[in-house]
Amino acid sequence: SAYVDDLSAKPWELDADGYLQIPTLPGIGFELDAKKVEKYSAISDFLS
Repeated sequence: SAYVDDLSAKPWELDADGYLQIPTLPGIGFELDAKKVEKYSAISDFLS
């Protein structure tokens, strides 16, 4: 999805077979880019 791809701090990478590896970071498993999230947020002060 363009929204998920744009919000992620690092681009998604597929393995040689075209599969996405299971994320290993805590929580949702990947890091969000706060500046990119603000672009889609109706309340910008929420992230401050």
